[in-house]
Amino acid sequence: MDILEQYEKENPEVKIPEWQTSQDYSFLVRLVMRISGGRIQEEKQANYVLFVAVGITFLVAILIFFSSGPSSEGKARFSTVCFPVACPK
Repeated sequence: MDILEQYEKENPEVKIPEWQTSQDYSFLVRLVMRISGGRIQEEKQANYVLFVAVGITFLVAILIFFSSGPSSEGKARFSTVCFPVACPK
Protein backbone atom coordinates (compact mmCIF):
# COMPACT_ATOMS: atom_id res chain seq x y z
CA MET A 1 0.00 0.00 0.00
CA ASP A 2 1.20 3.48 -0.87
CA ILE A 3 1.98 5.85 1.99
CA LEU A 4 -0.49 8.45 0.66
CA GLU A 5 -3.31 5.91 0.44
CA GLN A 6 -2.56 4.73 3.97
CA TYR A 7 -2.60 8.30 5.26
CA GLU A 8 -5.92 9.01 3.51
CA LYS A 9 -7.48 5.89 5.07
CA GLU A 10 -6.23 6.77 8.55
CA ASN A 11 -7.24 10.46 8.28
CA PRO A 12 -10.42 10.71 6.17
CA GLU A 13 -11.28 14.18 7.51
CA VAL A 14 -8.12 15.74 6.03
CA LYS A 15 -8.52 16.65 2.38
CA ILE A 16 -6.39 18.56 -0.05
CA PRO A 17 -8.19 21.79 -1.05
CA GLU A 18 -9.67 21.58 -4.53
CA TRP A 19 -8.17 24.87 -5.66
CA GLN A 20 -4.67 23.42 -5.48
CA THR A 21 -5.30 20.57 -7.90
CA SER A 22 -8.06 21.84 -10.18
CA GLN A 23 -7.38 23.32 -13.61
CA ASP A 24 -11.05 24.10 -14.25
CA TYR A 25 -10.72 27.72 -13.14
CA SER A 26 -9.78 30.60 -15.37
CA PHE A 27 -6.24 31.97 -15.36
CA LEU A 28 -7.20 35.10 -13.41
CA VAL A 29 -9.05 33.13 -10.74
CA ARG A 30 -6.07 30.81 -10.26
CA LEU A 31 -3.73 33.82 -10.17
CA VAL A 32 -5.79 35.56 -7.47
CA MET A 33 -5.91 32.35 -5.44
CA ARG A 34 -2.15 31.88 -5.74
CA ILE A 35 -1.27 35.50 -4.93
CA SER A 36 -3.58 35.59 -1.90
CA GLY A 37 -1.28 33.23 -0.03
CA GLY A 38 -4.08 30.84 0.91
CA ARG A 39 -6.56 33.42 2.16
CA ILE A 40 -8.78 32.87 -0.90
CA GLN A 41 -9.62 29.19 -1.23
CA GLU A 42 -12.76 29.12 -3.37
CA GLU A 43 -13.52 30.22 -6.88
CA LYS A 44 -16.44 32.32 -5.64
CA GLN A 45 -14.18 34.34 -3.34
CA ALA A 46 -11.69 34.91 -6.16
CA ASN A 47 -14.50 36.12 -8.41
CA TYR A 48 -15.61 38.60 -5.75
CA VAL A 49 -12.05 39.91 -5.45
CA LEU A 50 -11.83 40.35 -9.22
CA PHE A 51 -15.22 42.08 -9.30
CA VAL A 52 -14.16 44.53 -6.57
CA ALA A 53 -10.88 45.21 -8.40
CA VAL A 54 -12.78 46.04 -11.60
CA GLY A 55 -15.14 48.32 -9.67
CA ILE A 56 -12.29 50.20 -8.02
CA THR A 57 -10.48 50.55 -11.35
CA PHE A 58 -13.66 51.90 -12.96
CA LEU A 59 -14.19 54.44 -10.17
CA VAL A 60 -10.59 55.64 -10.37
CA ALA A 61 -10.91 56.06 -14.14
CA ILE A 62 -14.11 58.09 -13.73
CA LEU A 63 -12.49 60.28 -11.06
CA ILE A 64 -9.47 60.94 -13.26
CA PHE A 65 -11.67 61.70 -16.25
CA PHE A 66 -13.87 64.20 -14.44
CA SER A 67 -11.19 65.75 -12.25
CA SER A 68 -9.18 66.93 -15.24
CA GLY A 69 -11.60 69.85 -15.63
CA PRO A 70 -12.00 72.14 -18.61
CA SER A 71 -8.97 73.34 -20.50
CA SER A 72 -7.42 76.61 -19.33
CA GLU A 73 -8.22 78.62 -22.46
CA GLY A 74 -11.55 77.06 -23.32
CA LYS A 75 -10.10 75.49 -26.45
CA ALA A 76 -9.99 71.88 -27.40
CA ARG A 77 -7.45 69.85 -25.47
CA PHE A 78 -6.37 67.94 -28.51
CA SER A 79 -4.22 69.24 -31.29
CA THR A 80 -6.08 71.43 -33.76
CA VAL A 81 -3.36 71.18 -36.37
CA CYS A 82 -4.91 70.54 -39.75
CA PHE A 83 -3.13 67.83 -41.72
CA PRO A 84 -3.20 68.08 -45.53
CA VAL A 85 -5.17 64.86 -45.83
CA ALA A 86 -7.99 65.94 -43.50
CA CYS A 87 -8.14 69.71 -44.04
CA PRO A 88 -11.37 71.07 -45.49
CA LYS A 89 -10.77 73.28 -48.48
